[in-house]
Amino acid sequence: MSTTSITLRHQRICDRAPADTVLPLFSAPRTQGYLDACGGDPTAALELYRWNAAVSGAFWEMLSHLEIVLRNVLANRLAAQHAAAGRAGPWLDDTAGELDIRARKDIAQGPPTGPGEGQDGK
Repeated sequence: MSTTSITLRHQRICDRAPADTVLPLFSAPRTQGYLDACGGDPTAALELYRWNAAVSGAFWEMLSHLEIVLRNVLANRLAAQHAAAGRAGPWLDDTAGELDIRARKDIAQGPPTGPGEGQDGK
């Protein structure tokens, strides 16, 4: 079963389950703000929680696209600057020693390998 189908199945179950079944699965500190905002109504609090999750998901999707675009624009600009200076090889080689020590250490360490990090190859 794919991650998407598991997520969609979980979403359908949570969407159908009544608030008094779902809310106790979360910690009280996590749900209290929603309950307070909804005058203690657990059904309204769960709807607000679901709405917040949807908005947050949309935000993170857009943010991830922005991060990729920004990273690619910076890499292209640095490559162009490196080539314009007549330097051979990729800008990451830093043959002119322009990068600070932290940047050189990050490059030497290589790309991130954690879940969801650096998997787009861009």
